[in-house]
Amino acid sequence: MPLRIKTTRKYFECQAFSGGWIDGHLSGKPSIAVYVELGEEKKYRSSPNDDPKTEYKFFYGCTVYYGTSLENLEKEIFEAQDYNVSVVIYC
Repeated sequence: MPLRIKTTRKYFECQAFSGGWIDGHLSGKPSIAVYVELGEEKKYRSSPNDDPKTEYKFFYGCTVYYGTSLENLEKEIFEAQDYNVSVVIYC
């Protein structure tokens, strides 16, 4: 199951493409900040639980870095990292 990551409109529109990157927070866990090096974008398949007012994108083969805040991620202070992860980003 892919990680779901909430990001800002700016990152979603300007950075969310194959080979791009985004900052955000794990869905349902706003205290966990993430920096994601995006892999390849694939067509997003909607879910019945999706909000029709929200935009979504799907990527696979991503590298995800976890931190306690976006500020720590900017300083490259990571708590953990995962490789080859599928993610759904939304804003």
